[in-house]
Amino acid sequence: MITNQKSYSLRLVSIFCILFIINPVIGQNMISDILLDGETVFQTDINIKNPNGTSISKLIQLDDSIDSIATIHVIDPKVTVVIKTSNGTEVRIPGNNILSYEITKNEEKYKHIQGTDSSNIIIDKLKEFTGSVITTGKTSRLQARTRGTKFSLQLIDEDLDIKVDRGELEIAHLIKKDIKDDAVVNNDNRRAIFIRKVSPLYANDSSYLSSYRVNEKLLDSDKDIKVFLGKQFKIQKKTLINKGPLSKSAFKEFNKKDLDNNGILLFENALKNGEVDIELIVQSSFLFSDYYLYKDNREKSKGWLEAGLYFSKILYDENQNKLKLEEENLKLLKNNGLKLKEIDRIFTNALKYDMIIANEFTAWGYDIKLKLNGCLENANENPGIYRSNAFNLKDQIQKGN
Repeated sequence: MITNQKSYSLRLVSIFCILFIINPVIGQNMISDILLDGETVFQTDINIKNPNGTSISKLIQLDDSIDSIATIHVIDPKVTVVIKTSNGTEVRIPGNNILSYEITKNEEKYKHIQGTDSSNIIIDKLKEFTGSVITTGKTSRLQARTRGTKFSLQLIDEDLDIKVDRGELEIAHLIKKDIKDDAVVNNDNRRAIFIRKVSPLYANDSSYLSSYRVNEKLLDSDKDIKVFLGKQFKIQKKTLINKGPLSKSAFKEFNKKDLDNNGILLFENALKNGEVDIELIVQSSFLFSDYYLYKDNREKSKGWLEAGLYFSKILYDENQNKLKLEEENLKLLKNNGLKLKEIDRIFTNALKYDMIIANEFTAWGYDIKLKLNGCLENANENPGIYRSNAFNLKDQIQKGN
């Protein structure tokens, strides 16, 4: 099954994949093969970026061990580097592709941040796993959750192609939707919410998923907003409770009459166990808070808002710290008269994408808080700050800054 998703107005598409390993066998992460035009060779040059932000050119050879966390740029377009992880996953990285990865005994995370029109990254897991793939754009966000053992990823400019050879895909678009809200200041009385559009796809399915965009008509009446949120609430509720027992229990906690901190604790455990990712928790929490606010159930709205703000701060701080560290490293390189590598520029843009969604989510949360309480506690809660941050980051990426 091949899918194609346009990411409008942005030049870089970021793909993120997590593989959750069952009964892992611990070993080494190593270079298992180096292919030049399909034939095995002994060595090749790559650019590699370490977690501390340092990027170096390195000669790798067959059977070399590699770090468990890094970003790799295979330089020669005719070369494919094959990595065998300690968990038994085989990852094929063709030339001119850039892939970030993080490998532990419990999970593997991959972010495909640069691709070509002539080659695919192939991830082949011999054991059963559940994985997810995310691509981010200015107006939409796509996540593919897989139940299979082999799939490939390809980036062509702003297009994402996913091919599943075994198993199935559940495609979920994270989409920005504007609604009218008189409580919003300095943004034409409109604010953004984020919804998910889910479609199941199968390995041998011949259908084609073309560019998808939600109806962009502004929702400007309370009646239309209530109907829209009600429909999305049902969809999101089903998505969340089907993620696993901890996520299901967390949802039930937030819908009890007497709210406490158990819901947040359960979500934290669900996050640690790999049932959900933090962006899903934040997006669900704010969507549910908005839904209950328009239903005039202020207590439940407040409970979900508290969860959303709690996890959105974690998401924001983590993404901001990563971007700050990278920008400081690049500044140091420039000050020392060193030329930046392609891997440095692309990696920085990928981190900016992460910060765009963190800012958009934070603005959403404080918009709800303002509508719910009629005021905000301090200037740092001004949603306009975060909308402006997101706009500036998009502008930087478009201009190549």
